[in-house]
Amino acid sequence: MASKRLRVFLIPPLLLFLLLAACILLADSLIQRPAVQRYLLDELSRAVGCEIRATDIRISFWRGVGFSARSLEVRSPSGSGSVRSSRVRITLDARQLLNRRIVPRKIFLDEGEFHLPVGSPSAPSRPGGAPSLGKSFPGVLDRLRWIALARTRFSFGDLPFRLEDIHADMSAVGGEPGRFRVLVRGAVRFRGERVPVALHGTIGTSPGTPADTTLDVVLEASRVPMVWGPWPDHLPMKAGLADVSVRIKGRLRGPVSLGGTITMEGVRFSVLGKHGVKPFSEPRL
Repeated sequence: MASKRLRVFLIPPLLLFLLLAACILLADSLIQRPAVQRYLLDELSRAVGCEIRATDIRISFWRGVGFSARSLEVRSPSGSGSVRSSRVRITLDARQLLNRRIVPRKIFLDEGEFHLPVGSPSAPSRPGGAPSLGKSFPGVLDRLRWIALARTRFSFGDLPFRLEDIHADMSAVGGEPGRFRVLVRGAVRFRGERVPVALHGTIGTSPGTPADTTLDVVLEASRVPMVWGPWPDHLPMKAGLADVSVRIKGRLRGPVSLGGTITMEGVRFSVLGKHGVKPFSEPRL
């Protein structure tokens, strides 16, 4: 009698589990079909407004219902920006999925490469004068609630520096679309040297103006070569290193305020005047 009661309680959950497992296996089998993958990528491209390609797509339950893929390629509508990643995991909006709509909510990129355009460096205040993720991929940030990057690189048009080994965690702030709380660490490579950097704070795009990026972040960098600075011809910098901790607040297309500390050591520079060259040396500033 007791064994019959036990079977009554155990059999329904077991059958439900087997049914769920069968559905998952069926979905994973279907998503590997080329026609289904094309449909999924077409719907995802339509949702974010960008051309998306990927291979080896599989069902994923990472942080919800979604899929994983390899060899991701994303190109901006204008063709000016692109993203590549060896591995990606995307979580979809479950409510929208029930309505047969593919809407991404969370994304993780591993070994990614971002190529973002820049405008004229001589006119940074003009539209397009600074690199902007929101401008290259309008609307994408408005839809996502969480973004993570690992071992990712950024290049900005023809600018001579790049970001590398970037690890980032970006989570949406409240109900504000396109606004994220960010935590980033990585390095800047310039003139053959590599400087570790870190950044934390909030970054967002203004509604209706995705190119207008707003910032309220703290940027920290250590052992920055002083020769990297845009020193005037009459004040050539010879040597020195700087530790930087600066708060940046404002808009890329508007006024920006800076505040913080810069500590310099081993500084050597010269002043070119009418009476020749006068060298200066300061162990610490």
